Amino acid sequence: MKFSKTDWPLMRRSAMIACISTLSGVAVLYEMFSGTALDNGIIGDEQRLDWVEGFEKLRQQNLVADFRYSIAPQKNHVAIPAADSGNFHVRYSEMKLQFDLLHEAQLLTFLGALRSQIKGRYQLEGCILERGAADANGSSRLKAECSGGWVTLKSLGASQ
Repeated sequence: MKFSKTDWPLMRRSAMIACISTLSGVAVLYEMFSGTALDNGIIGDEQRLDWVEGFEKLRQQNLVADFRYSIAPQKNHVAIPAADSGNFHVRYSEMKLQFDLLHEAQLLTFLGALRSQIKGRYQLEGCILERGAADANGSSRLKAECSGGWVTLKSLGASQ
């Protein structure tokens, strides 16, 4: 098949989309294999101190009226159904979060900030929302309790 100069205007848009798609794919692959994807606090030892410092930074941002958290000791995670974790032990540090909220959107904003500002992988299992008693102005606050945990991967060759 031969292309002529008159064919180019018909193919220009498709060629541009193909180039953009290729460049986007290369950028994603570079990000995955450049080391930054493994440098986010998932692989290696538990980053408990980083998590606590991250929560204090979130507290200073006043994203919610108030929040409390507790992080349980790290333990081996057993997937149900069983899953092959390759050369890693999957470790899990259960965490409970309690919030005082003015409205539901504050919870979503906080959880988004948690994922973007604190290194590591927080796996949210679920949240329970409950409306509190009305104050003198007639407005009521929401209380939320969320459960989940921090996931870390420890190399099988590393000591437990």
